Amino acid sequence: MNHISRDEFTSIMNSKFIFENSPHIGLSISGGPDSMALLMLVRDWIKIKSGKITVFHFDHKMRKKSSQEAKWLNTYISKFGIKCHLLAWERDKKLTINMHNAREARYKKIIEISKKLKIIHLMTAHHSNDNLETYFMRKKRNSFSLGLSSIPRILIKENLQILRPLLGFSKQRLISTCNFFNVKWIEDSNNFNLQYERPRVREELGKKTANQILKLEEQFKKTKNQNEEMEKKIRNFFIKNLNFFEYGVFQIDKNKFLQCDKKLKVQILKKILTTASGKIFSPRESSVQNLIKLMKLNYCFKYTLHSCLLIINSEKISVFREISSIKEEKKIILKGNPYLWDNRFFLYSKNFKLECERITNKNWVFLKKYFAFKKNCLNFFILSSLPLIKINRKLFIPFLSLSSEDYDFYFKPVIPITRKNFF
Repeated sequence: MNHISRDEFTSIMNSKFIFENSPHIGLSISGGPDSMALLMLVRDWIKIKSGKITVFHFDHKMRKKSSQEAKWLNTYISKFGIKCHLLAWERDKKLTINMHNAREARYKKIIEISKKLKIIHLMTAHHSNDNLETYFMRKKRNSFSLGLSSIPRILIKENLQILRPLLGFSKQRLISTCNFFNVKWIEDSNNFNLQYERPRVREELGKKTANQILKLEEQFKKTKNQNEEMEKKIRNFFIKNLNFFEYGVFQIDKNKFLQCDKKLKVQILKKILTTASGKIFSPRESSVQNLIKLMKLNYCFKYTLHSCLLIINSEKISVFREISSIKEEKKIILKGNPYLWDNRFFLYSKNFKLECERITNKNWVFLKKYFAFKKNCLNFFILSSLPLIKINRKLFIPFLSLSSEDYDFYFKPVIPITRKNFF
């Protein structure tokens, strides 16, 4: 199998991505053959752009030798004159150890340090085999929801543009590229640990014939094209018919919604409910379909689904956060520490310690007197989904109090409604 040539890689970089002059590129490097091939290719390419590379290696501490390997990798990469930042997972003991939580922790750490280094491009080494594995995993789960079949070439996460330039290349070509550059790599034993889903899927795919793999690739391509078309339809519907309120409420035109085809209606509601709830995963398709049936039969009613309250009348469908599902307790947030309230609102103060608590029927008896002079355009149901913020004995309720320079508070859910439903 031929290695990836400089011309091939340069062509991908020039045609698929846009960079500023002398770009500073961050690379997420595990030390495996995929990421080491990426390192060699970008190292060659960056010279043409008169840019700079910074490597991030995240030690998940999920294997006994991981810290030892991290030190070796740091020394090895430094020989190429490239700065390598070793990051580690300082996890809560209560947090479940799995691939999803590990990935979230990795991105969180990398995003934090990228902000400090003013890096806006991060490259990862996902390749065509990863894409096919992701599709097959979701296919086995009977998960045919929008977009769940593909890893995107470009993904925006906060201040970072995550780029995957190797999606068009196979794993074998990446290994050939490592051999061409005579570069060493680490073999991660977790890649063969059948306790995790992806290694099991990889093993199953390895047993398939060439014709079976070809057929699967054709199915994947067809599904990907269908999903991209569906994304366009959803985007057009939202542009014309969606109202969003900064305090976390969504509203759509009911009649225009019911005129959409069956699949489009389901995907529209799944997107809104996922974002409005602050959850990572979308509701069950069957549950959404049951709700749509009720909409056709009833003019006005209330309905709870996926930790959201839906209020439906003859004209509008309004989606609120279900108050009983909010798990936030009294919390002290130290100055300079960001916090995601209810997985939906970004809360931060550079200069002050913040004391936060839920707004309830009990404390509202006092609070409504304190805020009596405010013009209240928010009903109590919305208010009780927001925090009461205390700063040096001063009380604030976001969107009710006058805007304050003492803290930042804005809607920033785990899964934004604009995000494609990709892995």
